Amino acid sequence: MANIGAARAKKPGGALAKLKAKKTNGEVKPAAAKGALAKLRQSKQQPKGALAALKARKRSSPLDFVEDDILYHNVIVHDADGKLGPVGSVDATKNGKTFTFHNRHGAWYHDTSEGKRHSPHNITVHQNLILRFDKELREQGIMTRADRASSRDEKEQAKRLRLAGLEAKRAAKKAAQQSS
Repeated sequence: MANIGAARAKKPGGALAKLKAKKTNGEVKPAAAKGALAKLRQSKQQPKGALAALKARKRSSPLDFVEDDILYHNVIVHDADGKLGPVGSVDATKNGKTFTFHNRHGAWYHDTSEGKRHSPHNITVHQNLILRFDKELREQGIMTRADRASSRDEKEQAKRLRLAGLEAKRAAKKAAQQSS
């Protein structure tokens, strides 16, 4: 009976002979070592589906978050001192489809190809857009709409107290003049 190992080694066009021929300084080149099995293993490591790709995607900012399979990311502040408050845009991605929402008109909309504006159909999406935009504003040191409203209320309250104090002083002065 013939030696099987010797028969394989003598075969001039075999896989082992080709691999030995590709050795460099006694070591096999990595490209030569890759076979069908290595390719299969490599494809298994990649995430499947759009949602898995979204979760595996490196976030553009530590403030980005995913809720209800929607990734809120790529926040851009266009005008920090807008008439209606800070103006900007937020991208929302779900199932590989990205919508860019903006608040140029005081509420969150995304533009369609027909030139129309559409608001988010879900109140949670609307609240998350506001939340993500406010996180970015705070990160940049810009006052949010809520911060502006509370500041304005505090100023009005201080003004009312100051006017009430002035009225009390005037009344006391008038009473002192009448009693003398």
